[in-house]
Amino acid sequence: MDAIERALELGIRTLSLGPGDEGYKLRFADTEERLDWGRLVLPGPRRPLTRLQLAPRRLAKQLARRS
Repeated sequence: MDAIERALELGIRTLSLGPGDEGYKLRFADTEERLDWGRLVLPGPRRPLTRLQLAPRRLAKQLARRS
C-alpha cells in the first residue's frame, strides 16, 4: 500500500503489482495490462545447467498454452 501511495504522489500512472492474479490486486487496479516476460541465458560454461534448471517451468508454460 505504501508503494502505491508513493507512486501516486510521484505522479506515476502505471505500476506493476508483480506476477499472479491475486484478488487483492483488483482492489488497487482500474485496468489490467498483460506483461510479457522473457529470459536471457548467456553463453558460457553454466549455460547448459541454467537451461536445464529452467526447463520444467518452460514445459509447464507450453502445456498450459495448449489447454
